[in-house]
Amino acid sequence: MPALLGGGRRSVLLGVFAVTCVEGGAAGAAALATRELFGVLHADGSLPALWLTVLAGSGLVIGVSRIVARTRGELAGQTYAKEIRCRLFSHASKMAASDVDARRAGYMSLRFVGDLSAFSNWLALGLPRLMSACVLVPVTLAVLGILHLPFLLVVSPLYIAALLLIGVGGFRLLELQLKQRSHRAAMAADMAERMPLAPQLRRLGRHSRELQRIHQQSQRLISSSLARLRWAQALKVVPDASAGIGAACVIWIGATTAAPVSIIAGGLAALGIALSPMRDLASVWNLLSAYRVARNKCQAALNRSTRPYNAKGKRFPPGAISVDLQGIAVGRLRDFNASIKRGEHVCLLGDNGVGKSRLLLVLAGLEHPHAGRIRLAGSPITRVSPASLRRRVAVIDDSPPILHGSLRRVFTLGLDSRPGDASILGVARRLGLSPLVKQLGGLDGKVGENGRTLSRGEKLKVAAVRAMLGNPGLVLIDTSVNQLDTRGLQALVVWLKQHTVTVIAVDPTGILDLEYSQHLVLGYDHQ
Repeated sequence: MPALLGGGRRSVLLGVFAVTCVEGGAAGAAALATRELFGVLHADGSLPALWLTVLAGSGLVIGVSRIVARTRGELAGQTYAKEIRCRLFSHASKMAASDVDARRAGYMSLRFVGDLSAFSNWLALGLPRLMSACVLVPVTLAVLGILHLPFLLVVSPLYIAALLLIGVGGFRLLELQLKQRSHRAAMAADMAERMPLAPQLRRLGRHSRELQRIHQQSQRLISSSLARLRWAQALKVVPDASAGIGAACVIWIGATTAAPVSIIAGGLAALGIALSPMRDLASVWNLLSAYRVARNKCQAALNRSTRPYNAKGKRFPPGAISVDLQGIAVGRLRDFNASIKRGEHVCLLGDNGVGKSRLLLVLAGLEHPHAGRIRLAGSPITRVSPASLRRRVAVIDDSPPILHGSLRRVFTLGLDSRPGDASILGVARRLGLSPLVKQLGGLDGKVGENGRTLSRGEKLKVAAVRAMLGNPGLVLIDTSVNQLDTRGLQALVVWLKQHTVTVIAVDPTGILDLEYSQHLVLGYDHQ
């Protein structure tokens, strides 16, 4: 986890504390000005301009101080959320693709939205409010002592009891916050999974059942939310009750000690200084509980294992890439060995689920084998830089990564340099994508998130376009290639035959019409 007070946030929060001290001084000055002005009024004298200015100016100083403290706290919170967001994404990018896929979409989005708001709110609201209470409550007691010592002796035990009650009662908020966030996470995960499938689920006769599930989960979420809210609001009652009792005590003590009305008025004004920060202490507990729960969740996410990653690893030499596999175990595949020379075309065969596609992901650097060693172009794959794997190892399947944006970016995603439009359109035309280009209005046309507006065959062709525009030395072709139409297949095969590249294809039907030098059969107990 990034350090809470790292990245310059310590100095920002120190600035917030300094501004809060200024606010406390202005509040104390306002209480003293109130005493002086009431004293003059009681004596029927003329109001002094100095104390009127102090009283009027204190309100302005307090307002400006709160704006500055709030904005600086928000800055600290947002920068911390940004740092965690980047850390989570960077960590996920180093995880095995299958591990990322295993996480439900709702939980993943919650890490990037709900948890980050908890981090941001703790720094933007929680810590500044805690610092405000630490400054303004002592200021209140000090002003009461300056005005009339008996005020301090009576009100101090009352405030100490209120703070202890808020502190002890706040521990329960952690449990309630955890329960609420657990229910919310389950709801988010279920809805993220089911919303894209809503039409199909209705067709399968599950509409009523899914509505009932949403109703049940919503009821649990509502119950846990109300329980947390009731407890948080109950804690806020404590400052209001203590303020009322404190005001009564100030008036009673003033009357019994024959204190001037100006002293009593100043004491009542001083009590108002601590009311808002003590109310905020209840919300501080709530924000702290949310932060602690979110931190545990994010820490667990960052503790998940990652693939070996060597940012400064070796580069592949020019030309085709040789592949050597020794004792590979991935998925259900065990103890698999193979040696593929530079420029060879190899076909993978085997039953469904044996691990053919997983093996291709391992060779692409997206998975890590459970056991065994992989050498590409004579170097262990763990010593090859990810940038070199991206440039020189091409994957052709029906699920290429596609971001929402222009068709031009979709075709060139992952390439170091973007080819000219003529080159892109030429390759697309050879693969039979001209109708798609025309339909979208050219290369500037927009493609939907994850290529949802594209057919599986068109996604395959997108992957083929990227391979043909790049400079790969190893081309990995998944079994989904059989969904290509005749034109796409012919263009891909012609390109593979014209270029000296190593090809590993899952092609049980021989649809690619390549001359394979090896047919490697994968089995569940492969030896």
